[in-house]
Amino acid sequence: MSEAKSSQKSEKKRLPYINGFIVGVIIGIVLGWWFKPPAVISVENFKKATEKRFNNAKEYSREELAEFAEELARKLREKDIGE
Repeated sequence: MSEAKSSQKSEKKRLPYINGFIVGVIIGIVLGWWFKPPAVISVENFKKATEKRFNNAKEYSREELAEFAEELARKLREKDIGE
């Protein structure tokens, strides 16, 4: 009998949170449907900045890989000469 009471109490405690979550989701959907995002956020500018960062990172990675390959080749030549 006590287990049934404890499960009823836990359900009563969870109910306000579930109702609040459902109401919040509904309000968020309605507001998102009616109002557009602000025009301050330019998707094109964000896209260009992201592409620029990606290209810079790609160039940096390429340079790092080239330096690593040169260093490895230098070490192998020194090892080959030393033997």
